[in-house]
This record gives sequence, structure tokens and C-alpha cells, in this order.
Amino acid sequence: MKKTTVVQSPDWANLLQDIILQVFQYLPLLDRAHASQVCRSWNQVYVRNLERKYVLQQVQYTCF
Repeated sequence: MKKTTVVQSPDWANLLQDIILQVFQYLPLLDRAHASQVCRSWNQVYVRNLERKYVLQQVQYTCF
């Protein structure tokens, strides 16, 4: 009897958010925006990262 190997494709939507964020950091901003449209979890990482940068920029401007 021949053994059949089943290869499952990775579930990209279930990557850890830290890993997605690290990948996004290597991408130009426009590519990040495109990648954020892959699925809901990737979009959440993108939006949270943008919000954090925006808040940090506001804090820097108000501190000076």
C-alpha cells in the first residue's frame, strides 16, 4: 500500500501579530498598505502600528 502525504498550506491569517509586524517593517509604506488588505488580522496589525506611530508623533510635537 502506498502512503499518501497530505501537505497543508499555511494559514497566513493565523500568524502571530509580532511576526506580521516584523515583516511589515521591511516593506515600504505602500506595500504595507497593500499587505494589510490580505485579511482582517493583517489589517489590525497595520492599523495598530499606524495608530501607535501617530500617537508617538503627537507626543513628540507637544513635548517640544
